[in-house]
Order: sequence, then C-alpha cells, then structure tokens
Amino acid sequence: MFVRSQQVVRWLSARAVPSAPCALPWAHCALVLALGAGASARSAEPSSVAAAPPAGLAHPHAGEAQRSRDTEALAPDGRRGLGALTPLNELLSLLRSNAEPDRAFKLELDTLVSDLKLQLDQVRTAYEQAQLFELLAPGDPRGLDALHARFEELAEDPLPTLAAGGKRATALAQVLLDARMQVRARALGDAELELVELENGLRVLRAATDGFATFTQVEASNIAARIDLAASWLRALRNDLAALRVPSDVRAHSEQVAQLLSFAAASEGEGVRRANVERLCEPQRKLAELMGASLFTTRLAPSVESLVHWRAELLRAAAPLVERAERALPEADRNAPPDATLAALSKSERVRRSGQLAFEALQHDPLDERAVWLMAHASEFHYGLLQSRPWYDRYLALRRIRSHDHRSYQGRKLDPRETEALQAVQRQLVPDPQRPRGL
Repeated sequence: MFVRSQQVVRWLSARAVPSAPCALPWAHCALVLALGAGASARSAEPSSVAAAPPAGLAHPHAGEAQRSRDTEALAPDGRRGLGALTPLNELLSLLRSNAEPDRAFKLELDTLVSDLKLQLDQVRTAYEQAQLFELLAPGDPRGLDALHARFEELAEDPLPTLAAGGKRATALAQVLLDARMQVRARALGDAELELVELENGLRVLRAATDGFATFTQVEASNIAARIDLAASWLRALRNDLAALRVPSDVRAHSEQVAQLLSFAAASEGEGVRRANVERLCEPQRKLAELMGASLFTTRLAPSVESLVHWRAELLRAAAPLVERAERALPEADRNAPPDATLAALSKSERVRRSGQLAFEALQHDPLDERAVWLMAHASEFHYGLLQSRPWYDRYLALRRIRSHDHRSYQGRKLDPRETEALQAVQRQLVPDPQRPRGL
C-alpha cells in the first residue's frame, strides 16, 4: 500500500501546474491515498480532462485568449474576460490587482450582476401584476425560468388550457397575444442560471485571494471559462431587456384576450375552435419570430453553442455523483431505507466513499456547493482542519458567507452545514497553549 501511495503522489505531482505551486491542495492527495491509490488514479485523469474547456472551445477568439504582457484574454463576445487559458497565478494576480484597467474590468462584472438583477426584478414585478404566474402548476418553483418553461410547454397546444377558462387561461391568452412578451421569454431562457454561474464563479475565485480556498489549474480554467460565458450572455441579455422593456400596463390587450377565450370555449367543433385560436395568435407569433432574430442573444448564440454544450455535459455528469455521495453518508439513512451495500460498511468507510464520489463530481463541476461540502466533511472526518479548511471556505463563499466579515452571517439563521463550515474555518489549527501564571 505504501509503494502504491508513493506512485500516486508522484503521478499527481507530475500533473501539478508549474506556475501554481499550490494548485493541487494536499486535501486531494490525502483523500486519494485513503480511497485507494489504483481506483482514484484511474478516475482522476479523465475527470480532469473533462473539466477543462477543450482546446478551441473557449470562444471564437481562443487563439487570442492567452494572456501576455501585450494582450489580454477575451470572452466569447469579444470583450475582456478572465480567459480559460490564463495560468492560475496570473488569474489570482488579476483579482488582487489595483491597476485602473483591472479594477474597471472587475467593477464591470459586478455592475453587470446588479443591472441584470434590477431588470429581472422589474420583469417579475410586471408579471405578478398581470397575474402571469398563474400559468405555473402547483409545485412549480415561482421563478422566471419555470414560468417561461411552462409557457413554452402550454404554447405547443394552448386550446385545452384556454378552453378550461379561469386565471390560468387568461394568463396564457395574454402571453399568446403579446409578441414582445414571447420574445422576452425566449431571451431570458436560463438567465437565472447565468447569474448564478457568474456570481458563484467570482465568489469562489475571490475566496482564494481573501480566504483559504485553493484551486487546481483545471478547476480555475473551468471556472474562468464559465464566468466568461455567463458574462457574455448576460451582457447581450442586458441589451435585449432594454429593447424589450416591460410597458407600464402588460394587460393592454384585454379585448383580444376576451375574444381569444371566447373562441376557445365556443360550442363549435374542436377543429373550428382550434383554427380560430390559431388565426388570432398567428400574427403575434410571426412578429415574435422577426423580433427574436434581431436580438443580441440570438446573434451571440452560434459563438457560444459549443461552450454551452460543454457546460451542460459537466453539470449532467456531476449531478448523479453528488446524489450518490449524499446517499453514502450515514446520516442519509434517517430519511430513506438504508441501502444493503452501504449498511454493511462502517461509518468511516461510508464517509470515505462519500468523499470519493464528491471529489469525482468536483472534477466536473467545481462550483457544486453540495459536492464541496461533502468533500470538506470527508476531509475533516479523516484528516482534520488542515485539509478540510480550503473546502469549507469554498463552500462558505458559495453560500455568500465570509468568515472574516461578520456582516455576511450576522442575523442570519445558519443551517447545520453552514454552521459546521463557519466553525471549521474560524477554528485555530493549533490551540493556544496555556500561558503560565506569575513570572
């Protein structure tokens, strides 16, 4: 076992990034050794390859993305970005920099987040006033993403919903007769996901400059590419929402709405009713298609299609691993019947297995907060604070908590995982020795 462990350490050291001496946290090495050298070594390499953007995929200007003294990395929309090819030490230097161009770049990213949140709040308020959230089914999350997805589903065959009448039918009729609203729904798409991607990416990278979080080069490239992708999309979306601003009264088509509902509930046969509904909705649908073709996000889409697919594959690969890692914890037996295979293992073995699965998930998605906490918990259980603290601090950053800033958690009711992470990060590595009394 000792010989195999040495081989794994040499294997990991050979893959460490020369420009980032601390790129591979020793928590990784300790966990790999504990989980079994052979199995972990076999699983780590392909995961690392999958986590980084493939060559040429980062953005259309990938050849220009390498940072040097004379050039800067570019995001997919051609604006300045972090750069998936930027070495980790240069990336952290940029985040620490007080140079005016760097400060302006970082301020632009923060302003982008606040601008989009303000615009989304305005859209959400207007939709609530128009009672468009009545489209949601019981149990649906009350968010814009869920609302737009539900509209796309109902718009494929609106007649049954319109004929049923009620608030839901009225809400659907309003959207079907408003081209601007349809275009806005398509433009927003995964806007909330892009906001989360940008915010979480910036938080965890900054946690490496003001806290204990550490990253490998592959993780940093993964996060930087996703930040650039989200920022590019959100900049285009900000322009689209400005052009598609919500009017003061989104219920301006009341007469057409009443007519559409009467057509759907008429006594004629289904074919006649469906034709009448289609005839009334068709002009707005065609107008929406014409408007949608000129959107900034529409023009950006071909440039980021490969990156979006790469990110979706990473998230899809990480999700089942995180679920298995959660289930491997002994505490999971309280909420579900214990698995026979897991029940036969000791607590130590189950925590180790949970950490292994979380580690594999993080090779795909280093921003998954559940996987980060599971990795921290397993490292703390087996090796103590020295290895677990970087993971706990990354988890706190994802939860908008900074251990050195009491304003981020004062007056906030922390859940058990947040409490465990905060206490761990604030705990001293070595307790202060008792000071002798007297002389």
